[in-house]
Amino acid sequence: RAGERVLVVGAGGGAGTIAVQLARHLGAGEVVAVDRAAKLDLLRGIGATETVEADAAAELFAEGVGSGRFDVIVDLVAGRALADYRRALRPGGRFVVVGGRLRTIGRVAATAGRPDAEGRTFRLLAAEPNGGLDELGELVASGVLAPVIEEVLPLERVPEALARIGAGTVLGKLVIAP
Repeated sequence: RAGERVLVVGAGGGAGTIAVQLARHLGAGEVVAVDRAAKLDLLRGIGATETVEADAAAELFAEGVGSGRFDVIVDLVAGRALADYRRALRPGGRFVVVGGRLRTIGRVAATAGRPDAEGRTFRLLAAEPNGGLDELGELVASGVLAPVIEEVLPLERVPEALARIGAGTVLGKLVIAP
């Protein structure tokens, strides 16, 4: 929403780069993007107002420093305890986990999206088949969103592509072409 403060953790991958751009397009006042140092220039270039290297992100969740700073947290790696996310969210804030550690995903799923005592909600991103793709396609076609594609690879390089994605070093997405 307009003026909100948004944190995107794991922002340098394919979904994260879209999340950063969507947040800016929807009017977020602040978009903080967290990822590896090699991805931070790209994230600033697509609209992040602040970037934080993943190894230094602990302060965003620390007592006092990051307390209540964010209206929305979108996490694509879900590597922290729910208490950390809760501390970083303002009352009424929203946490959306897209992927990551099963332990964190399980704890978020157990909340069933019910608000906590301060109105914060924790949910999993569950996409419906083709849900929202028409709208995203229109934003891409109009140039509002620009998918980040690091490289197009032939089918025989799928094992290499999977290894690179698993290592977290890919800027955006890799595309496999027949």
